[in-house]
Amino acid sequence: MTSRQAIERYLDRYGEPEARQVPLLAARYENVLTIPCYDEPPECVDTVLGRLDASALVILVINAPSDADAEARRRTEAFWRALGGAEDEPFHTSPWRRRIDVLAVNRAAPSRLIPRRQGVGLARKIAADMACGLIAAGRIHSPWIHMTDADAELPADYFAPMPTGPGCALYPFRHEAPSELAPAMRRYELQLRYYVNRLGWAGSPYAFHTIGSTIAIHADTYAKVRGVPKRNAGEDFHLLNKAAKVAPIHRLSRPEIRLKARLSTRVPFGTGPALGRMTADDHALSYAPESFNRLAEVIAHIERGAPLSEESAALLEELGYPRFRSQAQRQHRRPETLRKATHQWFDGLRTLRFIHLARRFHPDRPLAESLNRLFGPIDHLAHLKALEQDA
Repeated sequence: MTSRQAIERYLDRYGEPEARQVPLLAARYENVLTIPCYDEPPECVDTVLGRLDASALVILVINAPSDADAEARRRTEAFWRALGGAEDEPFHTSPWRRRIDVLAVNRAAPSRLIPRRQGVGLARKIAADMACGLIAAGRIHSPWIHMTDADAELPADYFAPMPTGPGCALYPFRHEAPSELAPAMRRYELQLRYYVNRLGWAGSPYAFHTIGSTIAIHADTYAKVRGVPKRNAGEDFHLLNKAAKVAPIHRLSRPEIRLKARLSTRVPFGTGPALGRMTADDHALSYAPESFNRLAEVIAHIERGAPLSEESAALLEELGYPRFRSQAQRQHRRPETLRKATHQWFDGLRTLRFIHLARRFHPDRPLAESLNRLFGPIDHLAHLKALEQDA
């Protein structure tokens, strides 16, 4: 089956209706960028795209969930009108600053609201499905579907050459925050980078950031994993968790995306809610380093058959590992295929659950204390970023 056939088969079976209703585009483009927009000011388009200078189509999904409050819906509908869209039209195309074409999708009208449990995941999927169809139809030259959010600022060379072959590419990032949020933002970013660093130290194949505004995914990989999960939060984590099982995850060294820190309650978890919690918490707790020692033990067991301690075995048993292992050993006679199957079972989600369960033996500790113990009294954020660049 050719790449185009695989994409068309995905869209036929699992694609969103908008992907089959894309209006005829007069131009062809080198790249495509997708952005979900809920309760955003129209000026965010200038912030996100302000430095770009490339042949690109930008697909905006202007959306509101069915349980959005009246003011948030009003602001989102105003955004749609600011783009030039009429209330009853499903799509609207317009040039942004006469440089970049914007194709906007109307999921903010009362008859087109996003189901509340599908939230940003469905909005992201609509845009990416449309991009996937345009790539298959030859309207977009690059096979990479770029994803970002309205709180990002993209660099001029954002569409720099991408990896060859299917997979995902993750851009480096940095958060920028106003002075009143800067301490909380620093703590939050330290949490993110500490967790990924410790996963990498333990040897986990899932040691990468899962931030929706920094992802690009090859259309072949996108179709293979059946698109973005339709969730109201965590869709980026689950998308990458699936993609890592079928194709490489490339951590790009450049260019860097700037993410604007802001308080938000639009999703149940993520940067906005985390900032709200950390603003009032000067002594953030995080997973104890010893929990990752347990994880390293498990990874060694998967890779080389190393023995497990009673504690680590008990945690794995709670995750259902003995039953999986028994079945897998019958199905996979070769050590290499068994190892691969086990890493797919012990994926990013089960890894996170394992670390949570490890709190039973290793309670959370102050993050600053753990970082000092691991790396000494240095600028930990700069150090962790440097380690990511060297990985």
